[in-house]
Amino acid sequence: WTNLFSGSPGTATADPHLGTPTIGNIQPGNNIGSITFSPGSTKNDREMRIRITAGGGGNIPAQSDLCTITFASAWSNSNGPLVPAVVCGYPLFASQTNNQAFVVQLAESINTGETRDIPILVGGR
Repeated sequence: WTNLFSGSPGTATADPHLGTPTIGNIQPGNNIGSITFSPGSTKNDREMRIRITAGGGGNIPAQSDLCTITFASAWSNSNGPLVPAVVCGYPLFASQTNNQAFVVQLAESINTGETRDIPILVGGR
């Protein structure tokens, strides 16, 4: 495969971003009931789907920090640390991104008791 995609023979290296990231720093003060990986979904540094459930105390307000997702492996290339591109399905977006983690924020409120499964894609070279 290395020869096919690079044009030169070589040894393939294992992708360091196939490990499972962690979800932490969940902000319960924003009426978050839970944030987990969606059951049965792929979960690695490159692609994941998270499930967000609003608690019973009210809506999760727009522009709220929800959680921090920490990569299983820090992103880097031959030049050193690399900040990857993080693309979230609506209504999420990534902020405060660095080579080790990013903060998930909400662009539109989620109603009390509502659950949403939202994809996140990450890449960098």
